[in-house]
Amino acid sequence: MPDSKNLNPANIRLIKVNDEYQLLACLKHEIWGANRNRFGKWEKGEYLAFIVDNGIAALAKVNGEQFISKTPIWENGVFPFRIPIKFLRFLPPENKPSHREGEIIEAIRDEAGYLYGWVIMGQHKLSQNVSKIILNTLSALPNQLPLIKREFSSYYRLAKNNRKI
Repeated sequence: MPDSKNLNPANIRLIKVNDEYQLLACLKHEIWGANRNRFGKWEKGEYLAFIVDNGIAALAKVNGEQFISKTPIWENGVFPFRIPIKFLRFLPPENKPSHREGEIIEAIRDEAGYLYGWVIMGQHKLSQNVSKIILNTLSALPNQLPLIKREFSSYYRLAKNNRKI
């Protein structure tokens, strides 16, 4: 992961995905997608912190310009509006920092009040305060991205078998 001192915390967005399988599909194709055009103001170099099952599971960086494609990537939809990403950190399900999620949600609630869910669902840029909490959380854990890439087929198969229908 880039040194948190070199990362502009104002450029982090929280992204909620349905499950590990959907996240691994993003890793496999290095793409994030949506059903509507939401990437118009997203910039190359912004960071995405992915949440799976209420725990931070990965950190990626926007790696290009938005585009439209109807090529299937995810099993739960086409999501034709897409943006290329590059993963920097990945935590397997057993290592997600769910024990710190309370601190993250608390910080978002302190800033957004009752609209805190919209900050996550709308994938808005986070404040420096919330971003620093996320970065500190991720920095404290070992990066499992090399292992996930090396053993990708095993993780992908396991995530598909565990998928919540």
